[in-house]
This record gives sequence, structure tokens and C-alpha cells, in this order.
Amino acid sequence: MRSALLSPYSHRNEPLQMRRLSDAIYSGRKDAVLGLLRGIDPKLVDLEIITSEGDRPLLIAVFERSRRVPVTVLGDGFRRALAIAVAINEVRGGILMIDEIEAAMHVSALDTLFPWLLRSAAELEVQIFATTHSLEAIQEITAAVPRNDIDDLVAFHLPSRGPSGGKLRRYNGNMLKRLVQERGFDIR
Repeated sequence: MRSALLSPYSHRNEPLQMRRLSDAIYSGRKDAVLGLLRGIDPKLVDLEIITSEGDRPLLIAVFERSRRVPVTVLGDGFRRALAIAVAINEVRGGILMIDEIEAAMHVSALDTLFPWLLRSAAELEVQIFATTHSLEAIQEITAAVPRNDIDDLVAFHLPSRGPSGGKLRRYNGNMLKRLVQERGFDIR
């Protein structure tokens, strides 16, 4: 079974991003990747891999008016979204683990990321395991899950360590949505 783990800093591994983008291009998913990234930055036109004078490949974002910019100089949120978008393609039919899913992402980008991620996971038959400490991320993911798919969402609250840490709590999708969206409960 295919699997990948994205750490909070995986988006800084440019050679890995280029390889995964190449895989997305070969499998016909470049438009899906661009769709997510255009939700983050609407001026994005394309992504390219070019070779510099020193024969070093560079991942380039092409913006309106043919402005080309190395992805490495863009914000971490854009790069994190790219990392997630190309990683999910690589694990088609498998598992994608994302540590601190909200890392490097501005809270306003989560309402773009989560619906895209859920659609892509369903299309590619990928199961996602994600961790977060962010109440905003929990709120956005519960809002993004379609009503008829709510049973596919499960959350676990891990107790703090030590003798008085408590016990593991499991929340099914309906319970999680009610607690977070309707009652404003902080399950963190």
C-alpha cells in the first residue's frame, strides 16, 4: 500500500516537490494541483520545472503577465499547499499522513484546502490521517465535509501525558460537527 508522511516542514524539500509534481503531470493531475493553488493565489497561471544555467532544476511558478518566480521564494502556505497537492497524487489508493495539517497555512486558506483535499481523497481513494492543534483547522474540516460523508470523518483527542492525563476520546463525524460547529466546543 502506498503511503507518505508530510511533516510540518516537508514543503521545503524542493527536489521531492519536483519529483511529485512530475508524477502529477504524468498522471494527468496537474490541473487539479493548479486548481488548489489558484485558490491560494488567483494570479497563478502555471507551474514549470526549468533548468538553470548551472544545470540545476528549479520549480517555477508562472503568474499573470508571464512573471516567473522560483517557488522557493513564495510563502510557506503556498508551498505547503503544493506539497499536499502533489503528495496525495503519489499515494493513490493508499494513505497520506499529514502532521500539523494547518502548519504554514493562513487560516483563510484552510477553507480552500480542505474541500479540495476531501474531493481529491475521494477521487484518488486516499485515506488521510492528519494531526492538528488548531481549533480553526478543526472547525474548517468539519465545515468542509459534505453532510452525506460525515461518517467518514473521525477525530481522536489524545490525553496529556502523566498520571492525570485522562483517556483517549473518539468523536465520530456527527458528534464532532455538533460539538465544534453547533456548540462551539474546543476538543483540543
